[in-house]
Formats: sequence, structure tokens, C-alpha cells
Amino acid sequence: MPDGRSHPAETWSLLLSNGALTPMAGEPPCGEAPHASLRLARSTLDAVLGRTTTFADEIVAGRVLVAGEVQALVEFASFLTQPDPDFAIVTP
Repeated sequence: MPDGRSHPAETWSLLLSNGALTPMAGEPPCGEAPHASLRLARSTLDAVLGRTTTFADEIVAGRVLVAGEVQALVEFASFLTQPDPDFAIVTP
């Protein structure tokens, strides 16, 4: 969906397996059918990731279009947690 900021249309696939989330540019590997597909502007994605809105609110507002299993999106969202700002990524 255009967002007025002239971002080109992109397709990304997210593979969730064994607790690891792997983003991949393009269609799902091996022609696998996704459980759900979302169509949204980059600015909407940025707002959701920045926690100024939610996918649910944006779906209701019509700024996110969902195809497939909506329950898969709800289940995916339930796996996302607020990161611990004190998590030591690199230790001495």
C-alpha cells in the first residue's frame, strides 16, 4: 500500500521455527503457502514496531489488509515480547 513516502513495494517472508524468527526477502521458500499475508504501508509497519499502534487497530482502521488465517497473526503476535533493555548482548 502506498504511504506517501515513495517506498517501493517489497515482499518479505517470516519463517518461525523452533523459537527462531528468520526474515527473508521475497516469497516463502520452496513455494510454501503462508498461513497469513499482510499488505500495509511501511509507515504503518514502523508505527506497529514502534508500539504507537497495534496490528489489530490498524486492521480495524483498514490500513492493514490480511489474507489467510487471521488466527495465525494473533498467535504470532502472542510470541512477541518486550525486550529486556538490560540484556547483555556482548559481555566482556
